[in-house]
Amino acid sequence: MRTRVRYLDDRRAKGFNTLIVNLVEHLFLARSGRAMRPAGSPSRKAGDMGTPNDAYSIEAERVLDACAARGIA
Repeated sequence: MRTRVRYLDDRRAKGFNTLIVNLVEHLFLARSGRAMRPAGSPSRKAGDMGTPNDAYSIEAERVLDACAARGIA
């Protein structure tokens, strides 16, 4: 998370107030596992959104909360 926070702080310092975020990309999903370390893949079984990975969702929410705390949409 520290790396992401540094990135957000850097973006904010450079005047950015908006980021485009794609949490689940259908082409990436089939070979997922590197998306958000340590949370890993958005699904427990690669390519199967019927098996969501809760840790991934929790980490995504933390990142979005960090954005909101910095006024980044």
